[in-house]
Amino acid sequence: MKQIAKGAEAELLEFEFEGKAAILKRRVPKKYRLEQLDKKLRETRTKKEAKVLFAAKMAGIRCPLIYNINLKKSEIVLEKLEGIQLRELLSSKSQKINSALISAGKNLGKLHFENICHGDLTTANILHLKNGEIAIIDFGISDFSSSLEDKATDLLVFKKSTNENQFDIFLQGYAEGNKTANQVIRQLAEIEKRGRYVTRAQAA
Repeated sequence: MKQIAKGAEAELLEFEFEGKAAILKRRVPKKYRLEQLDKKLRETRTKKEAKVLFAAKMAGIRCPLIYNINLKKSEIVLEKLEGIQLRELLSSKSQKINSALISAGKNLGKLHFENICHGDLTTANILHLKNGEIAIIDFGISDFSSSLEDKATDLLVFKKSTNENQFDIFLQGYAEGNKTANQVIRQLAEIEKRGRYVTRAQAA
């Protein structure tokens, strides 16, 4: 096994699972939490991630398949997707950028229409696969929510990782994938309005 990433909550290891390239996602224990509470939290979050991944797959989203899950160890074995991060594509001069942004937006729209919020949808968590498809990864803090605020926050997170033109193209796809897109976009404007108000208040 080779460690390829380590975050605040989990570590990712690359290995071969039953003859297929795979990723082991392991939620690591936190020493600052009570042992029983920590174990319960890690199990619960692992179970939630698996449920969200399954729901996303049922919504038609390209995301990693689950090969295996071990709740006692808080581990999920996931399909290893081959591609580059959208972040990398956006920094290139590729002619595929616009179509990739539209596809990414459409995928988030589909998720939101099914009341699934990603929680950390940056351009680093969207892959442009070798076959041209767009995939969404890292559902570690995703959840089920019908809240316009939660959905608008997903948009805000993505917006902060793009420029204005890229985000506008992304929203075109988002509107295609989500019949309630206008409501979410209006809520995004409200969140940004509150942010500007707080910034001005702090500067005063």
